[in-house]
Amino acid sequence: SMLREMNVPYEILPDYAEGAFEVLETAYAYMRKEQAPFALLVKKQTFEKYKLSGDQGAFCGSDMLHREEILEHIIDMFPRDPLVTTTGFTSREIFELRASKGQSHE
Repeated sequence: SMLREMNVPYEILPDYAEGAFEVLETAYAYMRKEQAPFALLVKKQTFEKYKLSGDQGAFCGSDMLHREEILEHIIDMFPRDPLVTTTGFTSREIFELRASKGQSHE
């Protein structure tokens, strides 16, 4: 796996509370001791569906930044620096935004 190639230890997060707490304790202990990353892999349907309540308080309104605006701010702050993103939608968005600004992908 990619994590093994990068020498990043990982655990699969169990779908029951006791197991999840054990894995989180292991991850925290490793990160504290080694000052290095630890990955948690989460399988589909590990978490129950969650419906947001109608009142989002501070997280709604016309003055809130949207996803693409936030990513644009990030690449404007780090135009030549490598960015580590997810292996999905965010990576594609960053790629497209950098291409539109003429920035390197290397």
